[in-house]
Amino acid sequence: MSGANVEVVRTWFEEWNVTQELDLSIYHPDLVYHPRSDEPDPTVRVGLDEYRQLLLGFQESLAGITFEMLDLIDAGDFVIASTVLHARGSASGVEVNDAYVFVNRFREGMVVEGWEFRTTEEALDALALRQHEKLGE
Repeated sequence: MSGANVEVVRTWFEEWNVTQELDLSIYHPDLVYHPRSDEPDPTVRVGLDEYRQLLLGFQESLAGITFEMLDLIDAGDFVIASTVLHARGSASGVEVNDAYVFVNRFREGMVVEGWEFRTTEEALDALALRQHEKLGE
């Protein structure tokens, strides 16, 4: 099933780059989302409505957001998407190019939990730690 999850993530980013419309159909209503720790508000978002508000905030502050896909990694129930966000500041017009690595945990074909990291190495380390902690339970 994980290969299918990789395709879900790939398609989501491809469609976003064309439409820039929020399609949240791949996300579970009880989604738990962890923004990057260096974001202005790294508060964990719980539920689809909170996640939608986070994304709308990005759309308000950044214009023309697209994601350059660098790599997709199939990690079982997890898909790691290494990207570069390209945009312009809505108010300033300043060009923004920033690395974002998204980790999505799937259950029954939907994203139930998501994380943002700056590097693929951070994402892989976090997954390894998570798996280690699960083994200790």
